[in-house]
Order: sequence, then structure tokens, then C-alpha cells
Amino acid sequence: MRNINAGISGSKVRITVGSSTNEYIVKGVIVVKNQDIGQKIFFVDKELQRLQNLLAENVNTIVVRIKKGENPIEIKNTLIANGFNQYAKIETFEEGTPAFVNQMKQLFGLMGTMFGSVGIVVSAITLFIVIFINAITRRKQIGILKGIGINGFAIEFSYILQAVIYTIIGCTIAIIIVFAFIKPLIDANPIDFPFSDGIIVVETNTTIIRVGIFLLISIISGYFPAKMIVKKNTLDAILGR
Repeated sequence: MRNINAGISGSKVRITVGSSTNEYIVKGVIVVKNQDIGQKIFFVDKELQRLQNLLAENVNTIVVRIKKGENPIEIKNTLIANGFNQYAKIETFEEGTPAFVNQMKQLFGLMGTMFGSVGIVVSAITLFIVIFINAITRRKQIGILKGIGINGFAIEFSYILQAVIYTIIGCTIAIIIVFAFIKPLIDANPIDFPFSDGIIVVETNTTIIRVGIFLLISIISGYFPAKMIVKKNTLDAILGR
């Protein structure tokens, strides 16, 4: 294309290809941060074939859109099994993604894992301190419970249950805030990076795994401080020594 007069949606532009010049109406403007895509003009295929005298088979890229739930690897293997790889390079979307984009995805994924791990550690320490202080302030009651014959494990289990309840309530509130408020807000107003618009990706499976890990840590955080108080001498605990 030698001459393209830029325009906005609804404007008319004149495009010259070789000796052919035609006037077209701009249907829309795609704003992207990928320079290669941002400099392209998208035509209806039949009109472009007429303008350039191209055959329908004369293309350099074919995009296959699959149904939701279909496995792209299986479709790729089917195309290869039928010999199409002799005429074209067949790639899935992930395989065709530029290395720079994959590296950025890996970087942000690593950062998310690091921040998530730090958050879990800090939460576990906080929960340990809360349960420990709670057990310390009630050591007289714990001593009395032991004195009247309450099993030590029952007391420890009560604090473990307390930690688990705190964790469930906290995780539930966090999930509601993320899925109901933060994620929709960021999706509607993406973060403006120089290379792309950034959104928050929250996978259900990953969230469930992290909640499970946090529950396990909360059990440990609730058990040890309770164990430290319960194992004290009953009389010392009652007298607050």
C-alpha cells in the first residue's frame, strides 16, 4: 500500500494499491500497543482479493478459532497428522506468542507467587501471635479446665478451631473483595503499561490451593501456642506463674 489517508470511524479514506484506487469508509479504529498490529489495516477478505487480484488461497496466515473447552494441542496434532505441516508452520496461540510477552508473563507470575508467599508467611505469623496472646491471657482458665479433668488435646483443638475460623472468615472476605470489587474494577480500568494493558488474573484452582495451604498453616499456627500453654504445670497456670 502506497497511500493511506488516515481517518476515524465513519470517515472516508482513499487507498491505492498498484494502479487501483478505491474509496472506503472507516468502520472502526483499533487502538493497540503492539506496533505491528497498530500499523495494519483490516479489510474484508473478498474486497482485498478484488483490489489486489489475489486468489482466496493466497494467504500467509490462517487463524483457527476453536470452541470453548476444546484442546488446541489435539487440534494441532490432528492437522499435523493430516500432513498440513508440510505447507505451513502450525502453532498454538501460546507457541506463537512472542518471547517477550512470555517472559513478561513469567516475570509477573513469579512476582505474584513471591508476594503471595510473603503474604501467607506474614499472615501465619500474625495468626500465631493472636492465638498465643489469647492463650496467654487465658492461662488461668486453661489451668482450671485442666484441673477439673478437661483433656489437654480438647483445649488445643479449641484453639486450632479458633485459628481455622479466623482463617475461613479472612479468606472469605478477601475472596469477596478481590472477585467482586478489585478484579471488575481493574478489568474496567486496566493498568496502563507501555507494552500492554494490565489486568488481574485470578485463577479459581490457584486460589483454592492457596486457601488450602493457608488453612494448613493456620492449624499449625493455632496448635503450637496452645500446646505451649497447655503443657505448663496446672498449678502454675492457675496461679498465673
